[in-house]
Amino acid sequence: MDWKKLLCPRWYLIVLFVFISAVGLWFSFTHGMENSVLAYILYPFSFYSLVVCVIGLWDFWKKYFWPFLDRIPFFHNMVYDVKIRTMFFTRFSVVFNTLYGLLQVFYGLCYHTLWFITLGVYYILLIMIRMGLLRKVQTHEIGNNLKFEYKKYLHTGVMLLFMNLIVTGIVTLMFQEGRTFEYPGVLIYAIAAYAFYSLGLAIYGMISYKKYNSPVLSATRSVNFAGAMISILSLEIALLHQFGTNDPALFADHMVGITGFCMAIILTVMGVYMIAKGKKQLELLK
Repeated sequence: MDWKKLLCPRWYLIVLFVFISAVGLWFSFTHGMENSVLAYILYPFSFYSLVVCVIGLWDFWKKYFWPFLDRIPFFHNMVYDVKIRTMFFTRFSVVFNTLYGLLQVFYGLCYHTLWFITLGVYYILLIMIRMGLLRKVQTHEIGNNLKFEYKKYLHTGVMLLFMNLIVTGIVTLMFQEGRTFEYPGVLIYAIAAYAFYSLGLAIYGMISYKKYNSPVLSATRSVNFAGAMISILSLEIALLHQFGTNDPALFADHMVGITGFCMAIILTVMGVYMIAKGKKQLELLK
């Protein structure tokens, strides 16, 4: 069997497969045929269409689109220079977290609950930490002034310890008000989108920044990880409320309590480690 032809058909066949899958699934769902023979044929065929579509788009990207973007200095530097890429996404995170934090505070004021306000404060603190990492740090200086960067690294560890109190407060609020939270449709989608964005950013940072000798990049990685943890906790609480059983309080309390307790421990260990390492390195650099 020629796997290349199977996974990389002609572009017009890919368009045809996607069209058939979309129309077929729409017809099945709108006519109550989810468990029909037609639907069971369409499910694997739709998956195959999705796979060949993704492969086709990736091939198009490599052959045609990326060579064009690679000639543009901004995109070239974003791909090949990790320092420029890190500073860009850190600045982007400041803007994104600002909007998300304001959204949480807005809903907190509208629905008169400290739950959303506490989340908003947490994300605003993340903004302050990221802005502190960016302050007086230029892209070309990352990794060069280690003494200055380790001071920022140490300060970030202190802030993470302080933010551990916010995590504890969030879990406490869940126990106190968990039965009365209402998540508007727009907000729960925003929580889910932000959770996956934060998790992806944290994973990327863990993989990409480790090999670079820069305390600022390491601190950025830790901040991204802290943001991802609280966003996952927020999503867990939202889903437990939205899709829980008729009497979810005990189950929700146990789940959120365990998750929040583990996150508090992780944040504490991260903060203490960063403070200890920062102090040690600063003494060595004197």
